[in-house]
Amino acid sequence: MKKAIPFIFIFCLVFAYNCQAQLKTPTNEVTLFSFQTASGKIVTINKAKDDSFLVYRFGDVKKIDFEFPQQKDSTSFKKFTYSNWIRGSGNTKSALDLKYLTFENEGYKYIVYAIYFEEDNSHSIGVRVMNLATQEITDIKGKRNTQKGSLDAFRDEDRINQSNAAYD
Repeated sequence: MKKAIPFIFIFCLVFAYNCQAQLKTPTNEVTLFSFQTASGKIVTINKAKDDSFLVYRFGDVKKIDFEFPQQKDSTSFKKFTYSNWIRGSGNTKSALDLKYLTFENEGYKYIVYAIYFEEDNSHSIGVRVMNLATQEITDIKGKRNTQKGSLDAFRDEDRINQSNAAYD
């Protein structure tokens, strides 16, 4: 029994950390993509289990700081735009995979991203918030080891606007 105590303790620590790194998902929703930011905030993109709405949330385990859209209904899908740009590697080019889910709210464009560059084997996730009036961008970097899901979930979603825009 004494040998089991350290394992139980470690399990509890790991379980508590994983629970802390996620916003509580309402019972009528499923999380499609989420991650924790470098500052400890959490980004989630959820969809209703009955496919009736899509929602973005930013906050922590105690409080949601920002939710978009406020009205959660079937019109929510068209408020988002998915963009994916893929290039395979070749003689003079390195592979890259750029995925974005964007939306606009009150003069700001929110760009949720998941990016891979073969050249330096770098992966990054986060949210860029662009002031549409000044074009100033704030980059909120995510921790890749906290990522759950993928932006690929939006690739063939015909209720979401599709684009070929690249932001990198």
